[in-house]
Amino acid sequence: MKHKNITNEMIRDYVVEALLILMHTKDYNSITIGQITEKAGVNRSTYYRNFDSKEDIIRRFYARLLEKSLDSMDENVKTSMQSYLRVHFNTFYEKKDELLLIHKAGLSYLLLDVLNMIFIDKQHLKHDFIKEISVYYHTGGIFNSFILWFEKGMSISPDDFASICAEIYPSEKKPMLL
Repeated sequence: MKHKNITNEMIRDYVVEALLILMHTKDYNSITIGQITEKAGVNRSTYYRNFDSKEDIIRRFYARLLEKSLDSMDENVKTSMQSYLRVHFNTFYEKKDELLLIHKAGLSYLLLDVLNMIFIDKQHLKHDFIKEISVYYHTGGIFNSFILWFEKGMSISPDDFASICAEIYPSEKKPMLL
């Protein structure tokens, strides 16, 4: 299906959706760019203007999830680690099937790239090494929490998982604000 009057954002989202749909029936490694572009209704040149690889598509998926959770946070959420984590885990839980497909394909490591990029970018810390260390420490903990949750099939509710994680980090009473 060809699309008209669409933005680059929409094209990227169509490509993400196409890859995830294909992953429900095919092994990630066997999915071709041609299959993705056909399913998305875009041509190959459009694909290559927006993505360098299939891994970039997965990064885009993670980035959109993080953007959604960050956009939904108000100032009250940002004052408590548990509330902060709850928003992230609930947002990700909405895409449980896709996240578990990505994890099964061995691509969850791409989430760390996105966490680091978004947190460093939002904090404007590219030239403050000490603060960068703090952000990388923070994102590493969040990343590994997600990985463990994925390993457990996301069977623990997002609220319960946020509570457990928040108890582990009592020294971080207030999360890194984004």
